[in-house]
Amino acid sequence: MISASNQVLPVANANEINQLLRRYGVKFGIYKNGQFKEQFFPFDPIPRIINSEQFKVIEKGLVQRADALNKFLFDIYHEKNIIRDGIVPEDFVYLSSGYTPQCENVTPPENIYSHISGIDLVEGKDGEWYMCKAR
Repeated sequence: MISASNQVLPVANANEINQLLRRYGVKFGIYKNGQFKEQFFPFDPIPRIINSEQFKVIEKGLVQRADALNKFLFDIYHEKNIIRDGIVPEDFVYLSSGYTPQCENVTPPENIYSHISGIDLVEGKDGEWYMCKAR
């Protein structure tokens, strides 16, 4: 399908896009019935419509998740309670490619370490929205 500006729309290329995602191994994982299952990431060119009432609930969860991520990062680079209390293994943090030792005891303005967060949302069969993970 071609738009008025002669640009190819994703709807017309959905199959090709999905083939490229498979070729390059774009996957995600989910836990189902206690088992981890990895599957290819499907591309859907039709945007999901989220009404204002649903978005109010989703927005609260997104803000909560972003705040939790920033608090986690503050703790990792300062007090390390989450490691000391055995909640997160030390190796998980210090061997992570995202860990930056130069940030030890550095506090960014307003304690915002993650200015952009990729938070995966999935609409369940029950019509509710679920947050899967944050990056």
